[in-house]
Amino acid sequence: MSQSSDRPRFRVVGLPLQQGATATPAAEKYRRQLPSVAAMPYRQQSARAAVGSFEPSRHAPPLAPTITDLWEGGVRADLQRQVTAGLVPKDRLLQYGRAMDCWREFWTDRPIEKPPASLAGGLMTFASAEPPLPVPGRLFREWMDWCRGVKKVCERTARKWLVCLQGIVREGTDGDLRLPRVKHRPHVARSYKLDLDAAAWTALYEACDHAVWPLPGRRSTPGRVAPGLADVEPSAWWRCAIVLFATYGFRTQELLSYSADKSALDWSEITWTPAIPVKGCRVENAAGWLSYTPQKQEETKPEPLTLALTVPVRAHLQSLWPDGQAPTLGPVLPMPRANKVLRHHWQRLVTAAGLTHFAGVDGLLLKHLRSSHSTWCESIRPGMGEVIQGRAARTVTWKHYIQQVGMVTETLHELATRLPPCMAAPPAARQLRLFT
Repeated sequence: MSQSSDRPRFRVVGLPLQQGATATPAAEKYRRQLPSVAAMPYRQQSARAAVGSFEPSRHAPPLAPTITDLWEGGVRADLQRQVTAGLVPKDRLLQYGRAMDCWREFWTDRPIEKPPASLAGGLMTFASAEPPLPVPGRLFREWMDWCRGVKKVCERTARKWLVCLQGIVREGTDGDLRLPRVKHRPHVARSYKLDLDAAAWTALYEACDHAVWPLPGRRSTPGRVAPGLADVEPSAWWRCAIVLFATYGFRTQELLSYSADKSALDWSEITWTPAIPVKGCRVENAAGWLSYTPQKQEETKPEPLTLALTVPVRAHLQSLWPDGQAPTLGPVLPMPRANKVLRHHWQRLVTAAGLTHFAGVDGLLLKHLRSSHSTWCESIRPGMGEVIQGRAARTVTWKHYIQQVGMVTETLHELATRLPPCMAAPPAARQLRLFT
């Protein structure tokens, strides 16, 4: 993040003031911004008493802000301005916000190590106050362990949040503070790579008859109907989603977008003519083409990913056409911005399919459809799974010499023949049935 001159900067004083010493101008400015100690919650008074009185202390460095002070004092506003100007992605602001929420919650839940003398023998479950800078590495490590145990995140995610906190400290202090090193612990994967067989795919597809969400005409915002929802039955919506996941292995929000900053598959990215929308390529496909750029890879791999439509995919897409006319704009599978609602109805679909404890794992997730697709493609032609999903490394040979569209098209058509027979085409008569 670039430096901003219109927000306050704090210089951390790492040692206690000696008798007769004076505070630096930056520290004096910070002291004047502090609220009175009497107005603070009692758990913060002990940590801020020395800061507000300029008295020497052996327990905490005086005149030093906390990470929360730096975040609220200007780092967040500076980052918001850069997001508005398009200098940094919005995901970075959201990641910093999650890290700060967990950091503050940690100090709310953490018991105090050494309670004040006035509390000795009394209430011993007092929450600790957030310590001023510099924060020792052992507290960062304790916070990361708390994130893994309470927030149920992996070591990799906890370390990402740690990098966010260190970035706040670096920005808020102009790099004057040396950040402590935190001991690394081996990353243990918490997820499972599941491979759905033909029976599991069939059960999921047939369970779509029980779908009741998204409701036709569901209003995503007051006074506004999400485009296309009024003409799509929940059963047809879910059937098309299952077939697209099984054929292309989309990331969840590349197909079902519940975040405002994510762009799902659009009708404008589908070509219904046999001619491929790629210059210099003579491959034709009677069903049409799908050409899109995965949003996660726009910066590193901006070239569109061109994939052939298979007969089952085209049939299920046509089942979503309003009045039998192919749309030209708008999301293929429109849905309200509701992450928790999507997950809830997905789990109901899994329960209806009898896959609650599939392969001994509790909870079949949408991302497992992507891993199943990759495994399926690799069994047909090694290396094609990551190419179809857009994860293949763009080496010089693949980018400039090999025409991979033909091989991808052959793999997709072979994959279509291995789909369960029920997924070849949507049923002619669809009936909405409630969950039992």
